[in-house]
Amino acid sequence: MISLQQAKAAASRQGIDMRVFELRFEPGFHYGYISQIGTGSLVRGESGRILLTLQESGLVSEGDAVETIAHELNHVRSILKTGFISSEATAETSAKQAGRYFRA
Repeated sequence: MISLQQAKAAASRQGIDMRVFELRFEPGFHYGYISQIGTGSLVRGESGRILLTLQESGLVSEGDAVETIAHELNHVRSILKTGFISSEATAETSAKQAGRYFRA
């Protein structure tokens, strides 16, 4: 399992603007998630950045982390643009594109 710092560095190398996110870790076997409150607003950390929680599967490798972050970024962009979360299929397309061009 890689660290959050390694995940952040890998995503940055791939051109993902990590100033958007505050990464957190929570034990669990999913890849990761962003949280919304009852109003649909994104949950933000102390830094004011959007919280992105990564779990074990999202930290197996730098490639998995980049794909997970790209997936969640797709959701965030949709929420900020339309007020609604993008579909899992759309977000997964972003993840696969990020993985396709991943550079270690």
